[in-house]
Amino acid sequence: MTTLVTRARLLSTVLRTGDVRRIRRISTRFDTRELANVLPVLDHLELRRLASALFDEEAVSESLTSLEIDSLARLMLAANPSDLERVLIALMACEESRCVSVLLALPRKARNLALEHAAGEVRARLIRALPRRARPKTDDKSLVTVLRLGRLFA
Repeated sequence: MTTLVTRARLLSTVLRTGDVRRIRRISTRFDTRELANVLPVLDHLELRRLASALFDEEAVSESLTSLEIDSLARLMLAANPSDLERVLIALMACEESRCVSVLLALPRKARNLALEHAAGEVRARLIRALPRRARPKTDDKSLVTVLRLGRLFA
């Protein structure tokens, strides 16, 4: 058994306990590359517990700076809505290039859903930070219908 598998099992065991303090302490013992390699092995509930511990009010700013972008995106996909909102607020305070990279690492639907969980001002600033191609599209079907009817009866 490799060291990585052993460490993944150890992390999984600690995650099952649900003790936030222990989860945070054990996750700090992983370097960023090891944690990135362990995340795909964890199931959704374990990822959610890890996200809850790492995105806690005390640890969110440290987590954003220490984790890799792909790891942050994977944890954001599994995070609770309250944790997700906290991460988005902290991302806004983070440097813009890192913020954009994390949001672009999310799939389009997950990115749009995450942005919907943010408060109005935070959401607007995050959307402005994104490149135009990655911004959420507004699908106002009633406006499209009105324009089509206007062309038909003009």
